[in-house]
Amino acid sequence: MGVKNTSLFLLFFTRFIAIGKDNRKLGHESSCKFRILSSGLKSLILIERDFVGYTSPPIVIVEVVVAEVVVVVIVVVVKLGIVVVVVVVVVVAAVVVVVVVVVVVVVVVVVVVVVLVVVVVVEVVVVVVVVVVVVEVVVVVVVVVVVVVVTVVVVAVVVVTVVKVVIVVVAEIDIVVAVLLLLLFLKLVVVVVVIVVIVVVVIVVVVVVVVVVIVVVVVAVAVVVILTIVLVVVLVVVDRVVVVGGGGGVVVVVVIVVVVVVVVVVVVVVVVVVVVVVVVIVIVVVVVLVVVVVAVLVVVVVVE
Repeated sequence: MGVKNTSLFLLFFTRFIAIGKDNRKLGHESSCKFRILSSGLKSLILIERDFVGYTSPPIVIVEVVVAEVVVVVIVVVVKLGIVVVVVVVVVVAAVVVVVVVVVVVVVVVVVVVVVLVVVVVVEVVVVVVVVVVVVEVVVVVVVVVVVVVVTVVVVAVVVVTVVKVVIVVVAEIDIVVAVLLLLLFLKLVVVVVVIVVIVVVVIVVVVVVVVVVIVVVVVAVAVVVILTIVLVVVLVVVDRVVVVGGGGGVVVVVVIVVVVVVVVVVVVVVVVVVVVVVVVIVIVVVVVLVVVVVAVLVVVVVVE
């Protein structure tokens, strides 16, 4: 019995070293580990059975097959887990991109609508209105083009990377290589998301600044023009009333003053509302983007 056990131990270590050398020559270190594990399980089972005294060939064969099945199941589970993680990360990245694009589009639409309302309210100066409309159209077109280009690039990068990773994982490769590719893909997703967030923040800030400046200029010019026209009308009307000799000069002046005050109040209220809305939108967008970036970074850290 002792001689047999010694022979089995020598057989086990001889197979262990031989498999290790052959596989290191081929460069398949991780696959070598699984084959060593399988061979080791077989040898240990043979040694254990022989030591206890159960030397029945059917039992040994069954347990060797079970050992092979266990190793195969471990490999399949690891690869399937990597595929699931890749799919989850891709879905999260796609959702983040879609949310960012939707937020940017909504912000642009809201700002344009608000500016158009302000322009309609103060459309006394036709030249200024035309200039404002042209500038708004240019800004909106530029923003939409930039957002579309960034979205297409991000989606293309994500899709290409996912396809490559899935192909590599599903194929017969080493687990170590698959894990390294997965980590590389996660880092790539983080970099792309951060770049998209930075670009979106810059675009939103530029659009907001341009719109606020345009609104302030339009409102200021409109108020000056309106006040000038009103003052001229007041002077003409008062002069005519006094010259004609009617007693309604004071009433006319009071009515005109009331109209001017109402116009100024309306313009001021509109400007304040626009500024408040723009500030709130910018704050909300920045907060959402920061939360998204932090969430993505946390997910990547947890996965790693």
